[in-house]
Amino acid sequence: SFKTQGIRFGLQNPTYLDVLKTDSPSVDLQLLALQVSYDINTTFYLIGEKGFAYGAKSGGYAHGMAGIGIYSPYFLNNKFRGHLEGMAGAAGGAGVDTGEGIVIRPTIGLSYQLTNDVSLQSYIGKLITSNGDLKATNINIGLSFGLSSLKVKNK
Repeated sequence: SFKTQGIRFGLQNPTYLDVLKTDSPSVDLQLLALQVSYDINTTFYLIGEKGFAYGAKSGGYAHGMAGIGIYSPYFLNNKFRGHLEGMAGAAGGAGVDTGEGIVIRPTIGLSYQLTNDVSLQSYIGKLITSNGDLKATNINIGLSFGLSSLKVKNK
């Protein structure tokens, strides 16, 4: 028997609002992020993200996070899908006040299936440091490109 396993690559633009800095007043931080996700089953998936800041005098900021996500079933003509994600990782640079550098980012989102392989994604959540000083609202928008890997099961 054959089974397909979903793999997605995403190009995202995360925005963190009112980010605390150690070397200047708070800023709205813009990032370019690459995401990779792997479907565990039809409900759960693993996700990883690497993001790099641009602009707002914070170009040296970067983060790397990994975590787990949950899909909703498709709805509204099988075009929309809800997402709930929790990621944790390391972040720092450019005077962004990340404390010890450990961050978590819970988000909730919605995706719209443009084609069978491409979807538009939007999320909202929080970027929180382990010491709790930084609690920036996160707004994220981007594109996701789906692939599938094929597994063969011998009976």
